[in-house]
Amino acid sequence: MPALFMLHERKLRNTHQKLVEILADKVPAMNDSNCVLVTDRGEAFNVYILFEERFPQLNKVHCWNHVLSAAKQWLRNHNASSGDVQVYVDHIRTLLHQPTTSSYSQCYRDRSQLWSQYFKQY
Repeated sequence: MPALFMLHERKLRNTHQKLVEILADKVPAMNDSNCVLVTDRGEAFNVYILFEERFPQLNKVHCWNHVLSAAKQWLRNHNASSGDVQVYVDHIRTLLHQPTTSSYSQCYRDRSQLWSQYFKQY
């Protein structure tokens, strides 16, 4: 269950820094818990670094929608056909929906053979 959301009009480092400061003040035990930080990857100033400085034990993950969008963009930037884009995005979705680590690993092994053939082109 989400405990906190940050809505903002623009992605500014100081806005995210303020969020980290508020969390450190109001929820100091967050570093010692099983809390998970889900972001859109925040590459403009690397949101993870801000959280890593205050909460080094915090579990950090990417939003699935942003992961899929980044994969689509990478494939398009490397001249993948729309059909290929759909196939590989479907593969990523399948991986993300695996219920266990072992099923994920098996699914990854199965698909990685296909991927390695495709990515040799790039």
